[in-house]
Amino acid sequence: MNGKHNKLGFGFDRSMSERLVAEHRERVAARLNETDAPMRALNAAAIPPDICGPEIPASPARGAYRVFRPVEIVPGSRGTARPSGYQGPGELRPRAAIAKADVFDAMRADAYRRHEAAGGDPELFIPPFTPGQEQVGRDYRDLTERHEAGGMKCASLETIGKGGGQGEFIDAFIAEGMRLAWMVNRIGVGAAMEVRRVRPSKRGVRARGVILNRTLVDMVCLGDRSLSDVLKAHGWAAKGDTREALRKTLASILDCMRGYTLRAPQDMS
Repeated sequence: MNGKHNKLGFGFDRSMSERLVAEHRERVAARLNETDAPMRALNAAAIPPDICGPEIPASPARGAYRVFRPVEIVPGSRGTARPSGYQGPGELRPRAAIAKADVFDAMRADAYRRHEAAGGDPELFIPPFTPGQEQVGRDYRDLTERHEAGGMKCASLETIGKGGGQGEFIDAFIAEGMRLAWMVNRIGVGAAMEVRRVRPSKRGVRARGVILNRTLVDMVCLGDRSLSDVLKAHGWAAKGDTREALRKTLASILDCMRGYTLRAPQDMS
């Protein structure tokens, strides 16, 4: 063997040792690269696009987000909209902004993927819910969260006594509570999906009862659950026809919450 002998008489091959060390380092580097790849992809996905400007930092903890362009109505016009985002010095147009993606964004993206997989024209894609329906669902979520947090604040105010500005808070809390109660009343107590009105072949083997309007709205708007999640949670088969029927029902309920219909649907056939 090449190299010197140690005190025990065993030969030491320096070239082989260097090769083994180099191979070991390559294997470690490859494992680290495989481990770091998902993190690099996560960091890359967290970088907002250039149209949003350089000031919005990359934040993986932000989660999924959507890009939109803020607009405003031109004063004195008949509903003419114009971009209203921040426009930096020398920039040709206002910047876009980002907002945290929610269940409605996820359902729209999922519907677009199915539309694309079916060979549909992207220009002919129709989102599962209108902008107004999505907005009232988000309003319901925000009102619920703020009202629940406000209730805790009211309890603390009663404990510590009166203070400046509390009257305005109480007035806003009561107004939001009335608005939320009105929306809940518009949702109604009916059944969004009733077993007896759906053929057994469409129900799934574990179908075990009705999906109530309020349950449907709360699971989607408050729980960020998809329509398929709602169906599975109630033992229904998340098939295309059944999911589409539930989508139509939720759309009708959201329209009712906007005040566009007299009452929410009571059942679905």
